Amino acid sequence: MPHNVTLAIQRQDERQEALDAVVIPATDKQRHDLGRAAVGQAWMTWSSSEETSKTIKFMLPQVAATESEWRTVLQGYRFAIRIADRHEATALSLPLPEQAGLDSREKEQASVLYRCILEQCQELNHIRHVRLLARDEREAALYTGLTTGVQGEDQA
Repeated sequence: MPHNVTLAIQRQDERQEALDAVVIPATDKQRHDLGRAAVGQAWMTWSSSEETSKTIKFMLPQVAATESEWRTVLQGYRFAIRIADRHEATALSLPLPEQAGLDSREKEQASVLYRCILEQCQELNHIRHVRLLARDEREAALYTGLTTGVQGEDQA
């Protein structure tokens, strides 16, 4: 991984230490207020939370059934990572699709998302640790398997 960025996959219900920034899906009210114009976008909000003061909201499509919707999902992840880095976060928590409210991903789509995250990490200046949050054991296992596969390809 370039720039010494570490990537970890963790189930949402596991104990987590505080990170510099967290990415969370937009609320229903934000979806209503911002509408389709904001789908695929990400933005920084500030929080008085003891855990982190940097919260990045991103608005993914509510479903990702078409190729266009899936490209919008990838765009949302890219933007969220860029914004965290721009605000000099060194550690970031990022929900995987099911944790972010999307339907189960096929292995091929999960692989595309994982590679998208890896590629975005190549351009980072500040982030050194990205924690990918899975909704359950199945989603965690899917992305853990991709991690192993990508590391194997890189070493070949």
